[in-house]
Order: sequence, then C-alpha cells, then structure tokens
Amino acid sequence: LELGFISCRRLVVRVSSSSRPVAGRRSMDRIARIASHIEPKLEKSNSQASARTAVIVDGARTPFVKSFGGLMRSDSIALACSAVKGLIGKSKINPNIIDQVIMGNVVVNSNAPNVARELIIDLKLPAKIPGTTVSIACLSGLEAIYQGICQVEHGDATVVIAGGSDSLSSGQMSLP
Repeated sequence: LELGFISCRRLVVRVSSSSRPVAGRRSMDRIARIASHIEPKLEKSNSQASARTAVIVDGARTPFVKSFGGLMRSDSIALACSAVKGLIGKSKINPNIIDQVIMGNVVVNSNAPNVARELIIDLKLPAKIPGTTVSIACLSGLEAIYQGICQVEHGDATVVIAGGSDSLSSGQMSLP
C-alpha cells in the first residue's frame, strides 16, 4: 500500500515508494536531485503563460507482510483507511482542502469496488471530496498518482491524495 499526498503549494518532504522505510536525509537528497530535472509544463491562460508543478509532499504505507499473515483480516479498504489516516495525521493537512482522492486497486472487492469513496466515508472526510478508483493490474497505484499529478498540473485540483491499496489475503476468487 503506497500513498502520496500531492500538492502544488508545498515542497517535497518525504516520499515512500518502496517496501523499505524512507532512509531519511539521503532519500530526500535523491528526491531533490530527481525533482531538479523536472521542468514545469507551460499552459496558456488568458494570453499569459503559467506553470504548475505537482510535488509529492508526504507519504504513508502499511507494513509489507506475507499473505494470510498478520493483516489477513484487513481488506484493502481497511488498509487504505489506515494509511490515509496516518498520512493526514502526520502531515497535519486540513481535510477540507483535499480536492480529490484517487486510489489504485487490483484485487477488487465486489461489495465495495470504489476503495477511494469507501475510505472517504469511513474516515468521515468531507462528502464533497470525489473518490476515484483505477484498476490496471500492477500499475494501479502508480496510475492513481499519475492522475493526481495531472489534475494538479492542469489546474483541476490543488491537493490530491493518491496511491494504491490491495489485500491478497481477503481478495475474492471466483471458481469455475
């Protein structure tokens, strides 16, 4: 489970996109080097050029564990809620400024196929926040983050929570 908090107003604080915890200053230096190569796209607006660059401000994740292990009873919605709650808590973001929640999900729960909307409801976030779930196999979480970046850079959103959530232990499996 990986989550990114995307905004165009803040600087990069921490990103966690691997199964290992962020290694502190060394990782932040690497992220700063990578970010320095990204050039903002210019958009024409009222005959003036304006640039919006999305940045990943913070991240959160649940532990990486074996299937049918310690988190077996937690479905993808519970895992997503845990990570988003932790992300909002540590970043101290006001939930009222969140413009969108986008989640990637591969092992879709047929009882609740929109993980993003379910976590908005379960965490009692403002009902006005749209929740979108994308599913394209192993790239679902990255696609969610990409869509969040696009929304920020195109001016459709300022603050987006994006990431992926899956639980192989509680996934439904159809049998012939």
